[in-house]
Amino acid sequence: MLSPDSEPAPVRGDPSYIAQTGYDDKVWLNQSPGSVRIYTTVDGWEGSLDLNVDQINQVSITSGEQPNFEVSDHEVRAAAKFLIELTRELT
Repeated sequence: MLSPDSEPAPVRGDPSYIAQTGYDDKVWLNQSPGSVRIYTTVDGWEGSLDLNVDQINQVSITSGEQPNFEVSDHEVRAAAKFLIELTRELT
């Protein structure tokens, strides 16, 4: 459990995590070509979600498909909202 003004340990001091706006709770996003990492704090509790695009595309290759999955901004936003709600439900 974190204090209300605290950042999760992986986010603290890491400039690749960008604080997001437009959410009811604090959200940080680290997005690179191969993955999206989302952190949130809800009532002092920390939640995280990793979307590993490289891993999803690797599964496509092994099943004989052409890998082309990319995470859109809309999907990132939906994932962040899901993470907030999940963290809230688990508190």
